[in-house]
Parts: sequence; structure tokens; C-alpha cells
Amino acid sequence: MVVLLGSPDFSIETSVHSPVAFAYSLSILYLVSSFISVLSDGLQASHLICRQCGHEVAHTDDLVHIPSSLALRQRNDTIQSKDKTIVQLFQNPEGKYFEVITFSKAEVLKADKPHKEDTWFPGFSWSIIICPTCGVHMGWFFESFDSDYHTGEKKSFYGLILSHLVHQEYADSLIIAPKSYVS
Repeated sequence: MVVLLGSPDFSIETSVHSPVAFAYSLSILYLVSSFISVLSDGLQASHLICRQCGHEVAHTDDLVHIPSSLALRQRNDTIQSKDKTIVQLFQNPEGKYFEVITFSKAEVLKADKPHKEDTWFPGFSWSIIICPTCGVHMGWFFESFDSDYHTGEKKSFYGLILSHLVHQEYADSLIIAPKSYVS
């Protein structure tokens, strides 16, 4: 006999070679691996997804701090445990307002050619970017006018519209199992 689980109130005793012991061992192994998976997911970057279709747009590890002197207002916010994320309010020439957060990388498509006029970030041209899955406007791709003297590369970043994004964890929390009715 081998005691597989023991406590003052509960224990299971069974033979090492029995199907019950094997099934019980597998279930304990599954629970432990699930717990480790949940812990490791918490350590990974959080995903921001398109509010319209759920396409994974950006990771919080790619957030960058790029302030603009042309922002109407700036505030620091916490985006999925990333403290002091700068959220900037801009107004376009048509009078529409956008709260924008900046990223070094994003999974989006450029919808048009670069424009130098009416830029919110001096020294940077902008192009509209869209979600590759549903085509909704996600923000702008900003690229420096001039190449870096040492590397020859242009600096670039993405300005994503905060209201067009949702946290993956929040979206997952909206999916609930249906209620079961007891008669």
C-alpha cells in the first residue's frame, strides 16, 4: 500500500500498480502543470488586441516613452502593470480627438504613404495604420525625416489609439460559461 494523498481528514491508499493510483497521479500532475502555466503567463508580456476583432496588435513590453510638445494633454497611466505609460491627447485637422500611446513594434498594416504635414511629432512623418484582420484604423506609424548619422537608419514608432485597443486579459474575462439551471 502507498499513501498518495494524506491529511488528518482525508487520505487515499492504493496499490502502486492500480489504475486509480495512475489516474490520480496524472490528475495531480495536470493540476501542477496548469498552476505553473498560469504563473508563467503572468510573467509574460500582456497583449493588447483590436477592440473590433481581437487581433493581437501589440505587447506591453514594446511600450515606449515618446512625448510630444504638440500634445494637448499628457498623463501617466498604468497599462497592464506598466507604470507611468504616457497617454497623450491629440486633435487632428478635422477636430477629432485621439488618446495615443506609443510602441516600438505593432502588428498592423500601413494604409497610405508617409505625410510630413500636420504631424504631432516634430521631425517625424506619419502614415495611417490599420488592423490587418478587420481594417479598422488603429493609429499612425511615425518615421523620422532623416536617417541616424551613425547607423543610417530612420527612427520609427507606432502611435496607437487607446480606445481602439483592449487588454487580452480583459477580453478573456468577458467570456463566461453559461449559467446552469437546477430544477
